[in-house]
Amino acid sequence: MGKFLFENPLICKVMHGCSSSDIWWLAKDFGIRTRSVFDTQEFAKYLDGKKSSTALSALWVRYCEGLFDLKIFADKEKF
Repeated sequence: MGKFLFENPLICKVMHGCSSSDIWWLAKDFGIRTRSVFDTQEFAKYLDGKKSSTALSALWVRYCEGLFDLKIFADKEKF
């Protein structure tokens, strides 16, 4: 099932920081050749010109702070 999802070009996979090692690791260890991957970290570097942090937490604060109530994720009983 996982191989089908990663290799299917019709399904866009959104990941953060995957282009440096994760895609290589999936190919080397599991024979999975990923297709249609959007790396949010690489896109952040492109948008910001590598001037500031591209860590997921930094991007969250810069672009999403105040948009979502993160307290719902802290309450595991809701899931």
